Amino acid sequence: TPIVSLLSEEGILCDFVLMLVGRTNTGKSSMAAIANSHFGYFTRNNFNVSLNDSLAKISRQAFILKDSMLTPDDLNPGHTKGKEKLVEDILGFFGDRQGLGRAKSNGEIRSTYYPRGTAMLTAEYIPNISPSRLSRTVILEFDDKTVNVERLTEINQKVNKQKLAFCMKNYIQWIIDNEIRLKEDIKKILKIQKMQINNSKKILGRTREIRILLFLGFYLFLSFLKENNVITKKEQEEWENKAQIELDDILEEQTDYIDIKDPIEMFYSAMLRLYEIRKITFVDYGNGKLLHFNGRKVGYADGNRLYLYWRSKTDHPIYDEVCDYYRKKGTKFPLTAPVLLKELDKRGLLEKTGDKKSKTVYK
Repeated sequence: TPIVSLLSEEGILCDFVLMLVGRTNTGKSSMAAIANSHFGYFTRNNFNVSLNDSLAKISRQAFILKDSMLTPDDLNPGHTKGKEKLVEDILGFFGDRQGLGRAKSNGEIRSTYYPRGTAMLTAEYIPNISPSRLSRTVILEFDDKTVNVERLTEINQKVNKQKLAFCMKNYIQWIIDNEIRLKEDIKKILKIQKMQINNSKKILGRTREIRILLFLGFYLFLSFLKENNVITKKEQEEWENKAQIELDDILEEQTDYIDIKDPIEMFYSAMLRLYEIRKITFVDYGNGKLLHFNGRKVGYADGNRLYLYWRSKTDHPIYDEVCDYYRKKGTKFPLTAPVLLKELDKRGLLEKTGDKKSKTVYK
């Protein structure tokens, strides 16, 4: 975050948003508050922007807070679709690094604000947004074991949070004092990282660029600590190696998630998994016997055809099970039941019979 302007002068854009995702009480908002407390004193109930703010207000804040961080907090299932749209707009705003063009009633162009820092967003689920917007995020999934509660409590004490801001103040001064040298170091590190990451087949496209930028930021901070005798050269190298491994793991998962974002793939993937773990079962169409005796009965199986119970707009057990499956994983299935049927039909995965009200789903 403190080197956003320095990088932009070299034509390098920090065009992504960090997204902390997990159920409530997993510590994601507290962790976001700790990160934000490098730039002031924040708690999990006190951030510099909110998802209740308009995009215009958020964009103005993003311009004012140069080389700092915005933290729109707590997208949750209770929010309206308008909040998801706002999140998508925020990802586009920071991902494109462009201002929102607006005009006054007399035709004059208003001041345009563009982001001059970074953003960290927290959510209880991964929002149903386009893959192109999602590719502008780094998703960190939280569960009950993600956060060290004892360590979190220690850092959350006011005196310790003040130390975070003190450390950041000195880091920013170090960047200013060493600007010319750091620009040369940045070019060297970027060249080395690009050569190394080109050998990875699992991290693709924009995700590669994000991976390089995240390591670069961590490398410079470690260099600051080393030059101020906080860590040794050996410790610096150890932390660099750990960062390489962790970033690769996180962003490989990110690539996997984006690949499976297609709703139909999500539907089939969940249905297969639910059958494997015996949460659902089918009746064999030929002999009338259950394929296995555990799980909710959701239809009939006949070769490569599945006859799913779908008696009305509200009575569709397989759809309910798929939605519940993704809800427990901290996300949500993106399609309504009628839209799912339409999408299956468009892709030739439904066989219409008789009066065309009956439909067969292909495996």
